[in-house]
Amino acid sequence: GTGITFVGNLQIEFEAFHHFGYSPAEVLRMATLGNMEILHLDEKLGSIDKEKFADMVIVKDNPLNSIKAISNVCMVFKDGRLYYQAS
Repeated sequence: GTGITFVGNLQIEFEAFHHFGYSPAEVLRMATLGNMEILHLDEKLGSIDKEKFADMVIVKDNPLNSIKAISNVCMVFKDGRLYYQAS
């Protein structure tokens, strides 16, 4: 979690950033590659690229159209393995 959310409820934080002026693309970048750059882990994490770990969250709708789409998770992959699939 962060200062305004609990673990597993990041959509609240994403919606707050969007409410205060960040675009959905900026919010998603901050949550993914931006954080990995801060932690100096961007060579292996934070974006989808060759030789990076396959950690992904698949959502039903395009979060670039509406950041609220992030709350409708269909699948979660960690190291290329499926960890969660909505029924």
